[in-house]
Amino acid sequence: MNLQEEVVLITGAYGFLGSHVFTHLISRGARQAVPVGRHGFDLTKADQVEKMYQKHKPTVVIHLAACVGGIGYNASHPVEMFRDNTLMGVYMIDAAARHGVRKFVQIGTSCSYPSSTQEPTKEECLWQGLPLPITAPYGVAKLAVQYMLRVYHESLGMEAAYVIPSNLYGPGDNYDDSKSHVVPALIKRIAKAKRNGDKEVVVWGTGLASRDFLYVGDCARAIIDITEKCISPEPINLGSGCATPIHVLASKIKDILGFHGEVVWDASHPDGYPHRCLDISRARSLIGFEPGVALDEGLAITVKDYLNESSC
Repeated sequence: MNLQEEVVLITGAYGFLGSHVFTHLISRGARQAVPVGRHGFDLTKADQVEKMYQKHKPTVVIHLAACVGGIGYNASHPVEMFRDNTLMGVYMIDAAARHGVRKFVQIGTSCSYPSSTQEPTKEECLWQGLPLPITAPYGVAKLAVQYMLRVYHESLGMEAAYVIPSNLYGPGDNYDDSKSHVVPALIKRIAKAKRNGDKEVVVWGTGLASRDFLYVGDCARAIIDITEKCISPEPINLGSGCATPIHVLASKIKDILGFHGEVVWDASHPDGYPHRCLDISRARSLIGFEPGVALDEGLAITVKDYLNESSC
């Protein structure tokens, strides 16, 4: 598929991942890229989704919009996490089929994987058990959307793709205390501790859990490649191919920020998945995917971006 000839609509285009995907799309020469944000249309309402399709008439849809947050937000907003993500997916896919969209690309989540799987986790594990309870509302909502996409692909012939990113980080991340994920949360907390001259910083969890961290620019590039080349809604993992313990992550961020205090782990708060690393063999095979930005380099870029933004 030559995206230069398509009307490509991106939902969530002003969010963290969406802004990077839009930038990469433009850099590929897309002439009809349509960014849609939360202030344009309410995608949890069928009539608003219909109006959006009627107005923009997309031939390709990259659906990035989602109700997202860290472990704390998942725990305190399970209804919104399940309801909003399910409704958005259902309305977006159904309207795409009715309006003759050629290809629909859906972003999933590693939270959909069962609470216990082999590491690194292959896509075949996706339906082999229930997700971790604390993030299950979000994970199950994305599972439902993936199954719907498969049904529409098989029954109606709509080309599709389903992408499962690992933990993303990079410039422009969300530093909201109630919704941030682990990398922006640690950067903000440690930077504040240094600024205040604190001797320690308290961080949720034990620090022993590990995550697969992928630089957002690498993810955005891969999503465009998948949009161009893949036609099946079978899941495709995107990750770094290795897991980093959270205590190691915190140490790296401390060094970059020059904070010499102690990190105190508050084990009264949950770690979430004990370990998560995605197998990226399928992405390598389909699009030749390889992460381009190593964790140390990506963290340095991210910290610099945060310091620049927070000083404005």
